[in-house]
Amino acid sequence: MKKFLFFFLVLIFLIGIVNAQEEAKYNFGSAQSAKELNIAPGGEATTKLYYYNIYGNRITHISLSVAEVPKNWIISIEPALHKTTVSVSGVPTTVEENLFVEPPSDVAESIPTNVPEGIEYISSPVGFVGAKPVKIKIKVPPDEKLGAVANVRIDAVAAWLGQTGTAAITQGRSFEYKVTVVSKEFTETVLEKAPERKDEVVVVKEEEKVEKAPAPQVVEKEAQVGVSTSMFIGVVVILLIIIAGMFIFFVMKKK
Repeated sequence: MKKFLFFFLVLIFLIGIVNAQEEAKYNFGSAQSAKELNIAPGGEATTKLYYYNIYGNRITHISLSVAEVPKNWIISIEPALHKTTVSVSGVPTTVEENLFVEPPSDVAESIPTNVPEGIEYISSPVGFVGAKPVKIKIKVPPDEKLGAVANVRIDAVAAWLGQTGTAAITQGRSFEYKVTVVSKEFTETVLEKAPERKDEVVVVKEEEKVEKAPAPQVVEKEAQVGVSTSMFIGVVVILLIIIAGMFIFFVMKKK
């Protein structure tokens, strides 16, 4: 029994040594919810960055800073930069960061019903990943010109602590935003009308005018029938001969 207990303790000790000497794995997973934003003068927009730690075996400490921003624009990051006390191999150490991500981040086929506080599930090639969000708020000054386009850049640095409590390794990454200043309300106004189409007018000079041929007119004339004198005498003679012939015919018939 004593020998069994001895070997059992030795085995636990060896397992502890193996775990202690496990090769360090660092993972800085991130996602950007939007890259282009439309903001009105005097308005603000909130977007998010997400961080996760799927494949690492060390805590990822992340600090963020505003690297590029137009003049008079206000950028805020939530959670803000703060100090966190951690224990590294039993030694308390203070780290300045916006957030930390412990391994391993949860990966699921669908978004779980019960989501831990401070975690949001995002879609990724490996499934839905439980990530820690960071809010980026961008505020535009009221006098900013409509139509202006500006670039905003947020730099993030991930750090992993070594045995001494200092950053043994770091990795940087930038997140850029294209911000367009637009009106709060949509309006559409025609600033310049297209030239109106006019029908072509041909001007004919006086001497070039084409006179229309007058329509044919029907002239009514009274028809007058005239009989010459010689014809009249001829007709009378013929009538007299006929009458005379008839008279002789009747006289001869009575005899």
